[in-house]
Amino acid sequence: MEQENAVVAALGEGRDVAGQGAKNTELPKTENGEDTKKSNGDSPVPPAPKNGLDRCGEFGVIGEEQEDESHFDTRRDGDKNIDPSNSGTDSEEGQDQVFELKHSNGTNDDMEGGARIQFSNDKLYGRDVELRRLDELWESHQNNATSPCCAAMISGYSGCGKTRLVEKFVSQQQNSGKSIIYLRAKYSQTRLATGPLGCFGSLFDNVLEASLEPLRKSLRRVLSTMITPNGIDFNNNNNNKQKQSVDQELNEDEARVLLRIFPGLLAAMREEGDASGEGDDAASLASSLSVSTRASKALRSGSSGSKTIENKKVLQFVLQKFFRLLCANPKRPVFLVLDDLQWADDQSFLLIQALLMISEDENQPMHLFLIGSFRSNEVDEEHKLKGMLKSIEEMNENKVPVITLPELSLSSVTQMIADSLQMEETPEKVEPLAEAIYAKTLGNPLFTRQALEQLANKNAIYWDSISFSWAWNLRQQELQDLITDDIIEMIQSKISQLDPNIQHTLQVAACTGPTVDVDTLLELIYPELAALHTEEAQKQHNTGVTEAYHADKKQGLIRGLDQCVSKGLLVRASPSESYSFAHDRIEEASRRFVYDKMRHDKRSSFLGQLGKSLYKRAVSDHGEDWMFFTAAQHLNEYDTTSTSTEELNDAHVELAMLNNITAKLSLELLAFESAAKFASKGIVSLLALKDGSLQEGGENAMWVAQGELAISLHTVGAEAEYGQGNTDQASTYCNEILKYHEKNRYDIFNVLPSILVHLDILAAKGDKEEAFQLAFSVLDHLGFWFPSSAQTLDWVGDGKENKPKKPKRYPRMLAAMKLKEVKAKYIPTENSIDSMPRVSDPQLIETFDILHKAGSFAYQLENIPLYVMVYCEALKWMNKNGMTDASASAIASFANALMHVYGDFETGARLAELAICLVGRIQRKFHEPRALNTASAFVLSWVRPLRMCLKYHSQAIESGRRSGNIEGAAVGKMFSSWNMMYSALPLGQLESFCRAGLPPLRKMELHFDANLITMVWQTSLNLMGRSENTVRLVGEAMNEHEGPYAGGPFKMVGDIWRRYLCAFFGEWEEGAGNALAAGDSFAQRMKGMKFGMETAIRGILLVGMARKDKSTEAKYKKGAQPVLKQLQIWIGKGCVNIMGPTKLIEAEMAVIDGKKRRIRSLFQESISISLRDQFHQYAGLAHERFAFYLIQMGDKNAAKENLSKAINLYQLWGAQKKVELLRSEMSALTT
Repeated sequence: MEQENAVVAALGEGRDVAGQGAKNTELPKTENGEDTKKSNGDSPVPPAPKNGLDRCGEFGVIGEEQEDESHFDTRRDGDKNIDPSNSGTDSEEGQDQVFELKHSNGTNDDMEGGARIQFSNDKLYGRDVELRRLDELWESHQNNATSPCCAAMISGYSGCGKTRLVEKFVSQQQNSGKSIIYLRAKYSQTRLATGPLGCFGSLFDNVLEASLEPLRKSLRRVLSTMITPNGIDFNNNNNNKQKQSVDQELNEDEARVLLRIFPGLLAAMREEGDASGEGDDAASLASSLSVSTRASKALRSGSSGSKTIENKKVLQFVLQKFFRLLCANPKRPVFLVLDDLQWADDQSFLLIQALLMISEDENQPMHLFLIGSFRSNEVDEEHKLKGMLKSIEEMNENKVPVITLPELSLSSVTQMIADSLQMEETPEKVEPLAEAIYAKTLGNPLFTRQALEQLANKNAIYWDSISFSWAWNLRQQELQDLITDDIIEMIQSKISQLDPNIQHTLQVAACTGPTVDVDTLLELIYPELAALHTEEAQKQHNTGVTEAYHADKKQGLIRGLDQCVSKGLLVRASPSESYSFAHDRIEEASRRFVYDKMRHDKRSSFLGQLGKSLYKRAVSDHGEDWMFFTAAQHLNEYDTTSTSTEELNDAHVELAMLNNITAKLSLELLAFESAAKFASKGIVSLLALKDGSLQEGGENAMWVAQGELAISLHTVGAEAEYGQGNTDQASTYCNEILKYHEKNRYDIFNVLPSILVHLDILAAKGDKEEAFQLAFSVLDHLGFWFPSSAQTLDWVGDGKENKPKKPKRYPRMLAAMKLKEVKAKYIPTENSIDSMPRVSDPQLIETFDILHKAGSFAYQLENIPLYVMVYCEALKWMNKNGMTDASASAIASFANALMHVYGDFETGARLAELAICLVGRIQRKFHEPRALNTASAFVLSWVRPLRMCLKYHSQAIESGRRSGNIEGAAVGKMFSSWNMMYSALPLGQLESFCRAGLPPLRKMELHFDANLITMVWQTSLNLMGRSENTVRLVGEAMNEHEGPYAGGPFKMVGDIWRRYLCAFFGEWEEGAGNALAAGDSFAQRMKGMKFGMETAIRGILLVGMARKDKSTEAKYKKGAQPVLKQLQIWIGKGCVNIMGPTKLIEAEMAVIDGKKRRIRSLFQESISISLRDQFHQYAGLAHERFAFYLIQMGDKNAAKENLSKAINLYQLWGAQKKVELLRSEMSALTT
């Protein structure tokens, strides 16, 4: 420090320190013409620049010594005017940043612009290699399209030029004539002003003007049906407006989700010059969706948020679909840039990963270049960013390239300094200066800029008005000693030279967010301005005075902000009248004035007042949702102090309400960690309440004085913790609500949301009995009557554990009576479905959800009488109130129970068809797949042609894919594969379906459904002869002896497919033994599954073995008889798909019994029925079995004819392995 002071002192005296001749190095003059005073011995104190912001802000101090708490004064008198030449008007984004200095003679003449350090925003130093790499990646993607989108990561130290590299690349692309949609967002270390998705949700908040028009054009296509009722005609040669397919646009549900993710989207769509938004695309979209642009308004008005589990996949799906549609046009590619990913939150990583996931149905590439940047020194191998990149590589088999930016070379730093000092023609002259700066900054561009400015501030380099050039006298080491080691200190030193009020403005902005608009900043600095614009204030004050006062303050603030722009501290952002920090280090330096240099009490006052002002603006008509998050973060750190219990309680309640809104907003975007944090903070605020009447505080005061708010906070907390997998904490929240509900008897509808969460938690934990009791207890409160003996249903057994227990007679009789009543009065018809109103009341919807869940729990506990009674009540409820989105799946489930428990196939089929009709009226399409899959697989596939029902599963797949219900789509694929196998669709088609469908399911970790489909795939491979095995499920697709297939439910399902193969490959002994051991366990445990085909195959195997081995004939015949009887019962009730195999079993039984007169006719019936229904495999098997009977009878010619027909049918099916085996049989028979 002594050395630095000595050098500065030498400069002040004009001494030739460097031995290069004395220069004019007078100290700058103060406003009165005197030399600036010195501190620390010889160090000069730089003069404060003139400006009109000469009074301190509302929130208090700038440093320990600053106590003035008055407002900015923007009066235009005397020295309070800001110099117009210093307003920063020539520092628009994309132009050079200018750092101005006074001349060595103390004057402020421009001298033709020489006395300026001009940092070029156009030139990029030392990054040619990295720039070419970005260009190569994009060009390769455009030409080869080997992945759905192009992606790259840029790493390097802070200030190394990551953002500048990307901006230069985008600029080059735009200059080549391309209409680039450039979307950029930046994560913040504090995550202020961003909400739970970090910067991701702000992508459309600050779209540059050059990108707005191409963005609007793309959005019109994506959202066309919601902008115009009939869609937009994109073909100029066709006057007829045509609606696009569902895959080419977002539906209304998806658009609503999209607006939750990107609240700035409507503003980006608004036409230029239309501030009101009336008559433009944004207004049309908002009107079509009937939504507010702000989710918080809906939350504060009492409407419920999203369902946590349901929307967990929807959010990612909608994002993925939106960007696929937005990036579909090669003429308008999207460059999506996310800065500072080292600070990204978990939910953002999930959304980024969703963007980079390959969709099974996506054959066309996205014209998207996703570029992320991060600080290399803050991201280690354990960082979540590295985990995301590794996961993407594993899923996509495509590694995201990481471009590492080294620090600049000495030659690049030299050129940069030469250009900035207007000495580009003679860069060798700045080499000593460049070497000094390089030795200190090691080539970091941001550090280099700040170091050059710091040397100019200290007069170590100065503008020589004689030579009209920059000059310096110090040696390299002396220059180095003048440069601060810490860049934050360097920036703070620069800020400290500004007027105190401008410093205060920067501090307010830094504690608000990386980008802030002038109007918001104005109200934060002048809280009284917000009050002046209220309706009450307008009645009491003259409007003209109010507007003049507001305009005066605003213009003064803008001049101060523009001065910061001219100093390189801020940049103008889009939209107009918004400003951003030029670098996150500048933001950090400004924020540290608050957190490091203010006393604790002053900091609390500052942040507390800032939080209160933000909260007031957030709830106003001009507010935005991000303000809730920033306000909550500040106020949660602010220690509330008050002189009275009443005031203190009011403050606690207000803070709890703020946290409640913020938690709900987080939950809307499935940011569970954020939601849990704010809910917890809100609960802590309520726990601080003091109840004077009870002479106690804490929990009791919270639940008595603010019961409704406490319930809401605990409910949101439960959903958030459950979403994170913290079921214990979620249960604790739910139990607290139930506990105080018992004490205080709150309105049951206030408690219902938490009970629904609690039921999901109990089900997930396997506590079905507790869930069962809770659900029926709630139904009792809601006015539903069920027999008390049914709620705690006693079961009567015969003392033998291996025998099923039976319920008491009363519940069963009551269920039958209710069922009879419902069938007579309440079964809906197609006409009644069409006219049935939709339920919109959240309380009614939650009531139906409780009914639906109660029925499910009763079914899982095999309490079928109660299950039937619940769904009888559900149908009566629908008849009275209308339908909800869960109605279709509820009716389909009820149809399954009627068909497979009560044997009422007729009513079950009727209800299933009505459920299909109801699907068309579902608003939240997420519910469609379950209704479609249940109605088709469990009901209609029994009584309608199997191939006809395949369309419902295809619809479920498509609906799940479009709505984000990927689990529902996966179940649809699984049932489709079963349907295709049993309905004898060509095996080649089935094999391709499984091969193509499995990888996406594996990538999405839907392993259960994927494993079930894998078994079908391997079965098809065995039949096609593409495996060395016939009845062993071992081959390309799987190995039955390894992994999950070796035990559990997959072994049971694997046995079913092995039995299927045994039937067609003639492995009677193995297949029949397995069938005899399994019995009807699958049919009993999985009621309604496999369309009766599993039972038919067991019957075929048992009679086949009985025919093969006379010694075991009686054993297997006995096993086959109940199977045949069950099949015949089903046929009598309308089952059409098992008629062919049933006739085959009857024919085999006739062979066993020696009923020769019936044998031929039964085989022929089996063949003709199977051919009629297109079951080629069963027709082929019937021909084959009949042929072997004919061989036994000595009729070889007839046997050959039947074998030949069997071969043709197996060939048609695609079972090439079976064809080869039968041809060998034919050859042997001929020989």
